[in-house]
Amino acid sequence: MRKLLVILFLLINLSIYSQDIWAGGSALYNFQTESIGFGVHFTKDFNKFSISPNVLYFPKNNFNKVNEALIGIDFKYNYYKYKKIKSYAIIGFAYNAWISYNESYLLGAKYNNLNTDLGISIKYNTCISPFLEIRYSVKWMECTIKAGVSFGFKCPKHHKINIKNLPNYKKEE
Repeated sequence: MRKLLVILFLLINLSIYSQDIWAGGSALYNFQTESIGFGVHFTKDFNKFSISPNVLYFPKNNFNKVNEALIGIDFKYNYYKYKKIKSYAIIGFAYNAWISYNESYLLGAKYNNLNTDLGISIKYNTCISPFLEIRYSVKWMECTIKAGVSFGFKCPKHHKINIKNLPNYKKEE
């Protein structure tokens, strides 16, 4: 666990000084457990590939049947891009602290788990980029949908708004 946290910390620090760095949040729904969760992520783009450390949490409440926290890393292959729409394949690895495992009827349910996810996603690629992912957990054979938004730290100049070019801008005299 500590090694994973050190790796995530180093990736985040390394990517802050890079150009294609994103950070964002998401809402998740797991179809098999009928649970809603939320997450945060950082993403570093490398041409056709991306690396994305993330933290996810499914809280225990009246709606959720499962209480769990995940910390992981996703590797994404950007296989299709049309104008500002980008799609990618995902393979993710995560440490899963399944807090409410003792309430499960699944064989092999335990507190500490290592998960592998496979998925696909589509993203509208601008400085504020909404995305939608569908993921499948290989270990638990369950499907999760993830919707969120990513914010670019260093957007290209053509995405920035120059206030002096706006029609209502009052020039100083």
